[in-house]
Amino acid sequence: MKGDSCELGFVICGHPAIARCSICGQDFCAIHGNHELEVCRNCLPIYLREMEKQRELATEETRRRIAEKLNSHGRCGHKNCGASTHLELCQRCMTWYCPKHITTYSYRYQLHRRDGIKRMNDQIALCEACAPHLRDYEKDMF
Repeated sequence: MKGDSCELGFVICGHPAIARCSICGQDFCAIHGNHELEVCRNCLPIYLREMEKQRELATEETRRRIAEKLNSHGRCGHKNCGASTHLELCQRCMTWYCPKHITTYSYRYQLHRRDGIKRMNDQIALCEACAPHLRDYEKDMF
């Protein structure tokens, strides 16, 4: 890297490169990147999105682990609930919840078949954490 110039300036930066981007591989100076993260300014949004995705996955994994542990004792999978009767299965994360923490949603989707497209209605039970993923079920099916 010594002797290399920054490759990210609008025209030509000219500053000495201090690191190489771990995503695109271009050399960058202190102005055009983050040395600690080893990411240039062009790739920083990609890096931040990936880090956010990793945090979300870790949070979801922790939530599922807690729910499974509570379920193993016959209790609702919500961490602040002690209900142990009338539990219903969340059809996305496959953990059990009391009626207070699970909702049955109706949704429509299009089923594509050889004889044409058919509009279908269905229902799904989702816990509070999985409810934002209802849109995944409303997509076309082939």
